[in-house]
Amino acid sequence: PGVLAVLGGLAALRRRKRLPLAALLCGAVLSAAVLPAPAQAQQLAFDTQHAYVGLKVGEGIYGLTSGEFSAQLAAKGDNVSGVSLDQHRVAGGIYGGIPFWAGLAVEAGFVDLGKYEVSLDSTSSLSKVTGDVTHALRPAGQGLTLGLGGALPLADRFFLQPHVAMLIYDSTQQANSAVGTLKAHKAGIGGAFGLSAFYRLAGGLNAGLGFDAYVQGGGTSVYLPSAQIEYRFGP
Repeated sequence: PGVLAVLGGLAALRRRKRLPLAALLCGAVLSAAVLPAPAQAQQLAFDTQHAYVGLKVGEGIYGLTSGEFSAQLAAKGDNVSGVSLDQHRVAGGIYGGIPFWAGLAVEAGFVDLGKYEVSLDSTSSLSKVTGDVTHALRPAGQGLTLGLGGALPLADRFFLQPHVAMLIYDSTQQANSAVGTLKAHKAGIGGAFGLSAFYRLAGGLNAGLGFDAYVQGGGTSVYLPSAQIEYRFGP
């Protein structure tokens, strides 16, 4: 019932367009990792002997395009031109988890999603453009995550690892224009959703590929396809 409640909540938020489709997919895979567990194994207990740590590095893809950014400023009455918005940056993070119940683990981590600068020309007043740019730019920057992860075994040495987390972020984006440099600082709480596919190497070492979506400021701000390396303790 608890798993179904989580899926129901994610589906409701998805219908209201408050979560990306990735969140619903990750919730479904996370549930699949839990449901097959026998009832007698479903006891709450932190299993520190089977903790794991990991590193992910990849390409941060900004969730806002130059066209969308220009349209938002134009809708507010700003006269802008020559908008050029960075879409790609190196991004990544570190994480660790401790299994505690039926294939689920508590996960915590740190992510650096990069800074995506924008250049523009404007004849509007500096004060007005500053406020509108700050509102339009989505956060990125750095953040701490805390949530749930799971492991779903596949054929032979392969397994899937979904995770859903709260994201506490701090972001400073920059816009360069002829009238000056505009900085948009935002901090708050968002969400992080991801799915990774791993291959077991040897001695607890795993290598894989993953895809994460980070929701900040009311929309998906950064997508992160990445290469990952993970070490799991214990037998």
